This record gives sequence, C-alpha cells and structure tokens, in this order.
Amino acid sequence: MLGFAPLTPDQIRVLAHPLRSRLVERLRTRGPATATKLAKELDTNSGATSYHLRRLAAYGLVQPSGGPCGLRDGMVLVTAPQLADLRAELDGVLARYRRVGQGNPKAKRVAVYTSCQPLDLDSPPLAR
Repeated sequence: MLGFAPLTPDQIRVLAHPLRSRLVERLRTRGPATATKLAKELDTNSGATSYHLRRLAAYGLVQPSGGPCGLRDGMVLVTAPQLADLRAELDGVLARYRRVGQGNPKAKRVAVYTSCQPLDLDSPPLAR
C-alpha cells in the first residue's frame, strides 16, 4: 500500500496565497506550462507568475517541466468491470517500470500514487 507525504506547515503557508493555489491547481489538472501562458490563463502578469512559481518551487510544490515528476488527475466514466480493467492496466504499467532504471546511475527513485475514487456528481459533497 502506498503512503503519502503530508504538507509541512511552511508548504501550507506558501499555498495559502490565492494565486499560488490557483497555479498548483492549473498545473495539476492541465500539466506543464510557461509562466507567460499561466499568466494569460489566470489573468495576471508573467512577472508575478514567475515569482510565485519560484516560491512554490522553493518549497518543493512545483518543479520545472522535463523531469519524471508531477501530479495530474482526471475523471473517467466507467462501469465497475471497466474500473477493474483500468486498475489492472495501471498496475501493469507500474510493474513494467518498477526496476527499469536499475543499474543506471542517472535513475532516481520516484513515488507513484494512483487513486480511483467514486464521484457522485448528482449530489453535493458532504460537509467535513
């Protein structure tokens, strides 16, 4: 079973800024983008966007594109058997890559998290 790394208090403080949380959400859901592109999409300027991206990077919350890391999500509409097939396929991909870099001094250990959570889009979320 895979675990997760909780955010540190400093990371939470950095994410408390509204533009920074919007930047992380945009990068998480739509993938890498330049500061200029993000500024246009989020209706801000590229200087401010660059500054906030550097602050997020300083606390390990974003990384320059081109590395093996990142956080993405998406939704799919599947039946229960299709979900089982999806999980099996994801598990197969992870199994194929488990030791592919073994013996390569440039290879880095990377944690990969998968989560399939049912979403009831017809009901409002429950209060926590």
